[in-house]
Amino acid sequence: MKKLLLTALLLSGLNAETFLDVEKRCYKGSMIDCYNLALMYESGEGIRQSFYSAARLFRMVCNAGEPKDVYLQACYNLGFIYFLGKEAGIRQDFRQAITLFSKACSNGEQKSCYQLGMMYANGDGTKQNYSTAKEYFRKACDLGHNDGCKDYVEINERVTR
Repeated sequence: MKKLLLTALLLSGLNAETFLDVEKRCYKGSMIDCYNLALMYESGEGIRQSFYSAARLFRMVCNAGEPKDVYLQACYNLGFIYFLGKEAGIRQDFRQAITLFSKACSNGEQKSCYQLGMMYANGDGTKQNYSTAKEYFRKACDLGHNDGCKDYVEINERVTR
């Protein structure tokens, strides 16, 4: 199996040693390498795409809680996989997505705050609530998310009418 994987990696142009090194460091406990391995599985870059494998690794990094920037991004990515559901080849689970986005947003991950705003604005997996959406868009904006700023202004007009 490893030989087949190495052949596939070499044919794709990805350095097989790099993939195997990242994989090895991940399984030795490097959360940064686990995150990078999850990205490889998610994108299918150089290896067979597997959202299941990506989700498993993102979950591991998200639960590790460090390093901060990496685990927050892993929580966001895992939440987005649950948000997409079938598009990502797994069962859609909005509640799980909200839980993961909330964890990341409460620790300053701007895309998670924005995604929560979108979910509340659209009623995805929760009761539609423009006031809550507005709060999340404001937080995303405060954290530097440009679309969060734009949607905050738009939804603020809707809420205050």
